[in-house]
Amino acid sequence: MLNRKSFTKTDNTATEELTQWLLSAISELPDGQYVIDIQEAKKKRSNDQNRLLHWWCRIIAEDTGASVNDVKDYFKTKFLMRPNPMGSGFIVGSTSTLKKADFATFLEEIHAEASTEFGIYLPSEADRAYDEYFGKEL
Repeated sequence: MLNRKSFTKTDNTATEELTQWLLSAISELPDGQYVIDIQEAKKKRSNDQNRLLHWWCRIIAEDTGASVNDVKDYFKTKFLMRPNPMGSGFIVGSTSTLKKADFATFLEEIHAEASTEFGIYLPSEADRAYDEYFGKEL
């Protein structure tokens, strides 16, 4: 079975490592027809974005008395819900599949909602408290 291989293209030629890996993987296959599928890698959310979301959820939870999971679920339902393509109802999206830009939009929506609807100040990455908080073990 052919495994997945991620690589970064830096010029018009495949790197030596990728070429060797591909030749080795193909040589191990039994005779038959195969499909090689090359896809552009999606830039998923960053670890910093994810940590910021969880920090904000803790701040909101402490201020509202809700659980951290309920806060996160509230925002996912409010901002990531979409119609179910299989029929009636809706699907709540997962933050783990968001691209960096989409996650940034999600964070902006949470920041605005916390301020306007709940009157809660959420510090930004630029705030000094951000560095102090993330300098500690989560």
